[in-house]
Amino acid sequence: MKTMTATQAKSKFLEVLRKAHDSGEVFSITNNGIPYAVIMGQDDYEGLLETLLILEDKDYGRELLKRGREAKKGKGVSFEKVFGTPQQK
Repeated sequence: MKTMTATQAKSKFLEVLRKAHDSGEVFSITNNGIPYAVIMGQDDYEGLLETLLILEDKDYGRELLKRGREAKKGKGVSFEKVFGTPQQK
């Protein structure tokens, strides 16, 4: 995460927005030396919200861990069986 002052962010606003959107950079904006806001791309923000929702659901989290352990033991369903085509590498 890159940190910049509000003045710096203001003078480079479009550049900051493009970097956040195009390359996934995250910017912490400070005001008088205090972290004040964060600028990040919309896709990253939505992914963060989705992750938080998953983490809030304890049953889903337990199920996810269980399925992960099963997959490591080879008990999962193959990509080809689910999607009808071999997985590309």
